[in-house]
Amino acid sequence: MEVPPSLLRKTRELSALATLSIETFTKAEKGLQKAFTKKELDEIIQTNKQHLESINLLFDDEQITKVKEKAEKTKNKLGGMQKIYLEEKWDEPLEVLEWLGFIEGAAVVHWSLVEELATESKMDSVENFALLGYRFHKDLLIKISKAIKEIN
Repeated sequence: MEVPPSLLRKTRELSALATLSIETFTKAEKGLQKAFTKKELDEIIQTNKQHLESINLLFDDEQITKVKEKAEKTKNKLGGMQKIYLEEKWDEPLEVLEWLGFIEGAAVVHWSLVEELATESKMDSVENFALLGYRFHKDLLIKISKAIKEIN
């Protein structure tokens, strides 16, 4: 089945966001202890890892190679922004949560886009996967927003 280039592009961005989310939640674990339990942090990281693994199964080898190559470039750009934004504030809950709000907000939008593109392309398995990803990241964004209010 022909996969629309726009779907591959958005999937690449999902992959980059998931990778950056894993790195951020891992590196900022100490700073996030006021907002998340250790178990919640582990589950967030594990879910993002599962998303990455699932993305690798959605398309053929050639398509997934392109997704991975471009995802790395996208992740590096976002990682550069993260470095500028957070500097050495990994232990400061509000700073980390604000950054995660940016990342998770982007994830929500991208999962929604992938869901719509998959629906248009009649790719049911991608559509269902995207709906699960959308719900996960939307719920996480809500939790982050609440934590910011509680900590502030």
